[in-house]
Amino acid sequence: MTAINLDVSIILTLGYSAQFGQGLQKRKLYQRLIATSNNFHPTQEKFSSVLQILVKKGVVIKKNHVYTLCGHNKALDNILTLNQHRNWQEAQKVVNFLEKFPWIQAIAVTGSLAMGKTHSQDDIDFMIVTDQKRLWLVRLLVTFYTLWAGKKKTRGKLNQLGWCFNLWLEKNQLAMPMHKRSLYTAYELTQACWLLATKKVLSGILVKNRWFLTKMPLNHLNLDKVKLIKKQPVSNIQSICYHWLLDVLNFLAFCLQKLYMSGHQTIELVTAGTAFFHPLDTKKRIYTNWKKTLKRWSLSL
Repeated sequence: MTAINLDVSIILTLGYSAQFGQGLQKRKLYQRLIATSNNFHPTQEKFSSVLQILVKKGVVIKKNHVYTLCGHNKALDNILTLNQHRNWQEAQKVVNFLEKFPWIQAIAVTGSLAMGKTHSQDDIDFMIVTDQKRLWLVRLLVTFYTLWAGKKKTRGKLNQLGWCFNLWLEKNQLAMPMHKRSLYTAYELTQACWLLATKKVLSGILVKNRWFLTKMPLNHLNLDKVKLIKKQPVSNIQSICYHWLLDVLNFLAFCLQKLYMSGHQTIELVTAGTAFFHPLDTKKRIYTNWKKTLKRWSLSL
């Protein structure tokens, strides 16, 4: 690993984070370094040395222990605002309620709140992992709960604030699809803040998505706020019949929801065991702006 390659990695990483209006503290920057070679494992000492050189050259700017590229000063404002504090409290209340649902295996906050860059017009985004063959039953219950709380988003109303349950996985479907294995997805996966999870789901996320280490080999899941839970399996005959009935109900719930979505589905990916609800192609926009940022430093993707 040469100093030049590490220069490039730091610029790539800060440039990418800047597209979300996000600066990075030194520890986070080191963890999220984008790999520039197959054997990318710079020491913290070498990283600190190169980062200091970039700051002296004016390529990187620093404020209150937060770093970003020159020209992206707004990304340095990482102060936890009152609005962010309220949103975290609201997110925790949602988790506390959904924890009572017997088929939920894990819940994470994603999007702007997980990044610490929430604005007054931002929604609270969630990722949910369910038991096998329970995703669509849980989603139906969560939809009713969201409606009851007055937080259901209406398609097409951009200024309507609410809760967005954008990513759904069953515990046996934790691997990201091949076409989604990009830096964008790796960033989203490792940035998600897990609030509730079983150890099995967390280990499964890591094992099934080792590909993200080729993008950011020093990164890991965000478990700073996680509450670990245990799920007790039940195996008597009565429960088997009960589970069979729930399997059927889940399939019917899937068919009904799939039918409802068919009229306005765009780039959303929906299967029996997964659901990715991102109606806007954010990835394309982020990559386009990132490329423009890197041109200033004579770098290309």
